[in-house]
Amino acid sequence: MAQDQNKNGQQDIYIDDFDFTKFKDIYDKDVSDLEFHFEICNENRDIRRNNWSNKSDDLKKHDDDAFPYKYASDTEVFTADRAIQNGVALCMNGMNRSQIRAYPREASDAERAAEVSVMLKWMRDSGIPNFQREMELASSYWLEKGVAITYCGWQKKNRSVTKTFDFEEMIKSIPELEEIEAMQTQAFVELLSDEDRVEELVSMFNEVEGWIVNEKRVKKALKQLRKDGAADIPLVIEDEGTFDVRTLPSDADVILPAYVMNVQESPRVHIRMLLTGQDLINYRETQGWDADWVDYMIENHTGMSESDFNSPQGTVSYEITGRNRGNRTSSDARDFIEVLFTYERLIDKEDGAEGIYLTVWSPKMAGEMPGVATHAYRKLQSGRTKYPIVATPLTYESKTLYESTTWPELLKAPQKTSKTILDNYIDEAQWGASPMMWAGPGVDLSQVGPGGRMNGPSNRKPEFINKPQDFQPNISLEQIVNDQAMQQIGQHAEDPLSEARQRHVVDSFLRRHVQRVLAMAYETYKLEGPDEIYFRITGNTEGTTFIKNDEETEMDLSISFNSTYDDPEQLERLSNVIQQAKQLSPNKVGSDETAAWLLNAADPMLGELILRPEAEGSARIEDETADDIQRMSAGFAAGARTDAVDARINVVQNYIAQQQQFEQQGIPTLFGQSQQFQLLMEQYVKQLQQVKNQEINRDEYGPLGARAASVGNLNVQGIQDAS
Repeated sequence: MAQDQNKNGQQDIYIDDFDFTKFKDIYDKDVSDLEFHFEICNENRDIRRNNWSNKSDDLKKHDDDAFPYKYASDTEVFTADRAIQNGVALCMNGMNRSQIRAYPREASDAERAAEVSVMLKWMRDSGIPNFQREMELASSYWLEKGVAITYCGWQKKNRSVTKTFDFEEMIKSIPELEEIEAMQTQAFVELLSDEDRVEELVSMFNEVEGWIVNEKRVKKALKQLRKDGAADIPLVIEDEGTFDVRTLPSDADVILPAYVMNVQESPRVHIRMLLTGQDLINYRETQGWDADWVDYMIENHTGMSESDFNSPQGTVSYEITGRNRGNRTSSDARDFIEVLFTYERLIDKEDGAEGIYLTVWSPKMAGEMPGVATHAYRKLQSGRTKYPIVATPLTYESKTLYESTTWPELLKAPQKTSKTILDNYIDEAQWGASPMMWAGPGVDLSQVGPGGRMNGPSNRKPEFINKPQDFQPNISLEQIVNDQAMQQIGQHAEDPLSEARQRHVVDSFLRRHVQRVLAMAYETYKLEGPDEIYFRITGNTEGTTFIKNDEETEMDLSISFNSTYDDPEQLERLSNVIQQAKQLSPNKVGSDETAAWLLNAADPMLGELILRPEAEGSARIEDETADDIQRMSAGFAAGARTDAVDARINVVQNYIAQQQQFEQQGIPTLFGQSQQFQLLMEQYVKQLQQVKNQEINRDEYGPLGARAASVGNLNVQGIQDAS
């Protein structure tokens, strides 16, 4: 017998009216099912940050029953944190050195793929705000919590600006209005002066793309305009928006069903957003959120407790006693409002089509409120086929996303063992520096430990207590523990397999997370971004205008990591390979492209400073050659330049062809009448051709011009001596 979904807390299959009670029950059940993951994350946080019960600021044990004695060493060892920080550094270095390429799935997109590759590189370097920070946070969460989750959205905002209106220069003050440009000055003055035509003026302003004006403000400004002859009207301009990429903790701000492995196959995704009142109002104006809901949330649910700020189920972690640092998160969270973005895969009953629906709501609204909607937004995300998040497990070792073995779990025992050894070293050193003493008669001091004073028999003189020194420092044991820990995560300097493990970690993070984040951010841009973006990337002297193409199909994205890419020896080897390729096929290997690659490989900023834009470089060649022609027309010889020979020959040939055309039309020219000019031009072209031939000979025969050595029909040029 099938179970009733409504009674079992299961999600509906079909799109239906919003039921707050049922929606919250499903959310609470999803949160409850992830308690095991929350506990693991809390424990991992304590391991990484060295938090434990009754920890004190002076790193000593203060309990009366402490072992081996009260005030013994209770120091910190950051084995897990050091390993995670090293892993994060490896991942970030790999990302910064990575090569990004988009590959088309259809032949028609081959040329478009090159443009998308440039776009993706710009997104990584500067196009996505704080992308470096978000990916650093993602790698940290990935290693500590076992899951990296990144949200990829598009954020639009309305900006307030002022436009100046002046009777004398009214047309110039608002050039955005084509209608005003077409109007006569007197007609527009009459429009501004007529109090009964305010609505017409407001309507005209609102027709400007991206402008929103307020009728009350227009009336007020017009009064000032009639009085003073000039006025400023505040306008609201719709921003085109920008990428909104955020890495969110898996134990706080993203809630998935516990059984999920592939997030894109999940029936729902809850994204917990902590927003300010300003954010809610902006969403109301740009995304159409319910106005009453926004006002109600701002008035009644602004501010959060520290527990709610950290996680929807609260944080269960060791409290650190003896520290009075204030309640930082409560003060930080006093302006936040908890809002949930719940994405669902639902079916339309009428046509049976599946779509992704977004519902914006808050679990803080306890049931239905009279006159207030229980959700801010619920709508089909047209064109979206995937959830706007990327979730990547650390390892694929189980059936669900949340069951990866994390680094703190692997390093928990080595860290504890290292701490025990270090505590023993410190305790023994303290005993040697300040031995314990028998106290004098009548002194009531019952202390155990270095520097302690203990009651002794009557009439016993004060003296140091002889403590057996059986403990012997064992540096080898500590080294063994540390080596095993580093081998476990692939960070041992002398382990031959550690390098392979490090490459695997970096490659997994790049290919399974960064690559998919960039792809998801690009797909979001295609859905919600502007039609055109202009940008520049480091190492490219010319700006790029990227135009959205609605017919573009989804592309395969590849991010490859090469640790030797910027190694000097590797660069030298690659340079030699390019030169050999140029010798084999000089017509297919471009000199300009080779120069650009070599400079950018050495230092992108060097390439940007030295390389000229293509148009500027061509103009320079034409100007220099024209100067040489002008010099020869005056009867002076001009030596041929050695760069861009083909381009200079073309300039000369075009000039000669132009002069001959003038002569055929009966127009006399200096070139046609002066034999000396013709002779100088002929010598100039011969010199250019000689330079070109020398380049060919150098590539074919070598710099000395000797022919390739041969034995019979066998060419032995380049054969190395086997001896």
